[in-house]
Amino acid sequence: DDASAPYAGQAFRSPPSSVEPMCRHYIMSLQWVLMYYFHGCQSWSWFYPYHYAPCISDVCANLAAYKVENFNNDPPYTPYEQLMCVLPPYSRKLLPAPLRALMVDVHSPIRDMFPTSFEVDMNGKKMPWEAVVLINFVDIERIRAAMVSKLPLLSEDETKRNSRGKNMLYSYAPLDVDEDSGDLPEYQAPSCLKFPPIRPIRCKGMLFVMPSLKAKSGNGSLQLIRGLVEGSVTRAHMRPGFPSLFTVSHTGKLAFNATEVFGFPSKDESLVVTLLPDSLSQKGSAQEISAELVGGKRVHGAYRPRRVFVAWPYLRDAVLVGVSDENGVYTVDASGAKVVYCEHGSPVERGIWKKKHMDSVFQAKKMQAVILGDSPKILVHVLPLRGMKLYPNGSLVREYGFPTSGQRGAADRPWADIDEWVQLGVQTYHPGVVLTDLSGAWVNNPRFAEHAAMPLERSLPVASRVFFIGRTPLYGHPGKIVDHAKDRSGSVVGVDIQLVANTDIGATKYANYLGVNTLAHRHHIGGERYRPSYVVAREIGMSPLLLSRITSKMTIMDTTKSGDAARLHIGLDLKFEAKRLKVIGYTKRGPNGWLFSDRAVDLISRYKANFPDMFARLDRRSDKDMLTASECFAPEQASDADGDAGSRKFVAKQVERLKSWHKANVDRSAMVQVPIESELLTKGEIDAIVAAQAQIRQGATKKILLRDIRREAVLRPADAQYLLKNQSLMIGHRVVYVSDRSGSVPLGAKGYIVGIHAKDGNSEQQTQTPNQSASSQHMAKVRQEGVSADMIHMVEVVFDKEFIDGTTLEGRCPAYRGALVPPYQVLDLTSWGLGQNVSSKPTAAPRAVDTIKPAPDTVSQRHGIGAGQTARIAAKVRATFNRPAAATVVDGEGSGALSVVVQQEPTPAPWASNSTTMSEKAPANSSHATRIISQLTSALGKQGPES
Repeated sequence: DDASAPYAGQAFRSPPSSVEPMCRHYIMSLQWVLMYYFHGCQSWSWFYPYHYAPCISDVCANLAAYKVENFNNDPPYTPYEQLMCVLPPYSRKLLPAPLRALMVDVHSPIRDMFPTSFEVDMNGKKMPWEAVVLINFVDIERIRAAMVSKLPLLSEDETKRNSRGKNMLYSYAPLDVDEDSGDLPEYQAPSCLKFPPIRPIRCKGMLFVMPSLKAKSGNGSLQLIRGLVEGSVTRAHMRPGFPSLFTVSHTGKLAFNATEVFGFPSKDESLVVTLLPDSLSQKGSAQEISAELVGGKRVHGAYRPRRVFVAWPYLRDAVLVGVSDENGVYTVDASGAKVVYCEHGSPVERGIWKKKHMDSVFQAKKMQAVILGDSPKILVHVLPLRGMKLYPNGSLVREYGFPTSGQRGAADRPWADIDEWVQLGVQTYHPGVVLTDLSGAWVNNPRFAEHAAMPLERSLPVASRVFFIGRTPLYGHPGKIVDHAKDRSGSVVGVDIQLVANTDIGATKYANYLGVNTLAHRHHIGGERYRPSYVVAREIGMSPLLLSRITSKMTIMDTTKSGDAARLHIGLDLKFEAKRLKVIGYTKRGPNGWLFSDRAVDLISRYKANFPDMFARLDRRSDKDMLTASECFAPEQASDADGDAGSRKFVAKQVERLKSWHKANVDRSAMVQVPIESELLTKGEIDAIVAAQAQIRQGATKKILLRDIRREAVLRPADAQYLLKNQSLMIGHRVVYVSDRSGSVPLGAKGYIVGIHAKDGNSEQQTQTPNQSASSQHMAKVRQEGVSADMIHMVEVVFDKEFIDGTTLEGRCPAYRGALVPPYQVLDLTSWGLGQNVSSKPTAAPRAVDTIKPAPDTVSQRHGIGAGQTARIAAKVRATFNRPAAATVVDGEGSGALSVVVQQEPTPAPWASNSTTMSEKAPANSSHATRIISQLTSALGKQGPES
């Protein structure tokens, strides 16, 4: 009939005579699922008796007539009954031998339930596991009847396995005072598991009765909460970062908007949201808005920028630094007390500003289906929240702005000086997606809550585990707090630390520089050399274009086959420009193009030597996108009598030879592909470091007591995420794991950095043309002087000792020795990037900070900063928005709070600065490898020729 017309094309085992029973069973399945989660399993035997679901329109039509069903409360299946219901015949070995015959014996009464061949409906899918398997549904009663005669044949152990056991609850039972733990046996784990012996403990076991979800009252019942639990926030109370439409006034309607979905404009209707004018938009002009928001307040001599939330509906935390219109920009003067207006320098800049404003409106409409409107014609410029900053005195504050690594938001397309804009990290938004009303409860985000400095005895209590970061040879050693140092008035001014250090300090120093020295030595004796692509093309004798194509994904067409089999892959897969991937040990991306290693050149040379005719023809026809196999291999004149037939045989033979050569010489499983912004050592380089580390003398340890140590020279594991983001890391540096946020790596484990992965944000931004140089600069820093942890996503470390969760780093290091960890969880022992003065006594000049601190009313016990630092920030902001021109001062003061960061350059490695601890210092303009080699050669020369 007409009602079943939508189901005509579906291969039903039993086509429904009416859609109504199908819809009723489907609604029952929804009821079963809901009751299962809120009241426990209502029926173990009920199932949806169709292979397909009904149309949702039919479900809605039958929903009003549906009545809530009561399921039969039958007991659970036995283990063997469950296996008989779900296992295919090919898995019958999982069952006891007497039950296996029920699946395959031709005389079995249930043989029809276990077909060896059956229909599969792809139902518009591509993968076999996505298909609908059209087999009959099991009949549990028939299965039970067939199993009756087989159950007596089970062994005693098999019968026991078929029963439902009891739940036991085990809890720790401490030993009595008069008991000795030596009387309890020690369990030795299998050696393959790498588990240490389990120390003797005692526990007690008791019967545990699972609480019932079906009982509505009485003992042992669980009352699940329906709906949201107490304390949940929704709608306008959502925390910043969680999208909510209820934080601004808006209207919505369905309309054809051509909203982009996965890169393509939608042809259907979209829910289009129109934002209503708010208090910021109603002010009209940039001058009126800047008078209220940009000016800021001075609190105890410090400039307080206005805190706002941007990128509605996500509401990202930021501080406002400027407001602009098509004529100029409003920012603050050097004092931070008055608003300064600077005109755009040329009509070109005005045109760029207009385009930027139109782009902000167009992008919101096409990408988010949000109508912002053309007025007011202004743009708001902000510094985004970067994270939390821990001050030397222990206070935790919010930090705004990007590091100087070149990161920038997707909305950041400056109309003025690009370099200055990117360095400062200013982002631009339409005022419609900026919220300035911070009266809502959603503003107080506990994830970014500030707190004042805690007393030293509370932040560093006795017996707490710490790491010493004083600028001494004991830098990075673990220890514990044993006492607090007090001044004459009784105030705690420092701590006493007991460190565990190697008795041979010289061996510790040697281990800290072992990684970089080993890599420098390998380079000096002929390590992997990389050459530009044009040099490699000249050496091998082919055009640069062919070299670029043959080392990536290149294919030719095999006309003797069809479909995907017709595409014959002949590329070496050594580089991927579009995906921005390289292969470790084979290729790198330099500032002017691709670089190929000796290993890659050898592979390409052997490839060409085995197929010279193919390379010659590919070179002659490099203008053609894809050649056929005949064009690459067919002889000029067929030697066979029948001509074409002989040519086809010859081409087929060459194609098979090409496939065999690829299989034997191109091991793609060993070619590890990584982003080009990442720097990773090869297996050979890692093996050299591991071998050198094995030769280090493992001397005895001793306890060292350090007295009167100030707070800044102590690193708590909980503070690692804040302090270590300012250090610089480098390939080959020795590190120690100092974080307590993850149990995968033992606290205090030491190792060497063998890989640095750039942040995803960098990779995405660097796919754009203007940022190609940024990628090269990033790689130069990684290889020569280290890179700030802010630019790093993850680092690969090979640790000295095995641990349970250790990996092989994709086969590049020994088993159970490698780990991929965030950069803020390891402390660099080679560069001493966080090295602090040790004494708790006050020094003549306090250590400089680079952040404007919050107002004292939000975080107490803080010192103000001078106006010079405020002037530096204001000067950079103004330089971003205008060319040098006369400034007009606009009266007005705003309100604000919180902090703005101006990130300093990453701390260089010791051999790149005046604080080198090596024997001699190489010239400043030499490369990193040359400097290391000169220092290593000098050190070896002083020890004599034999050394």
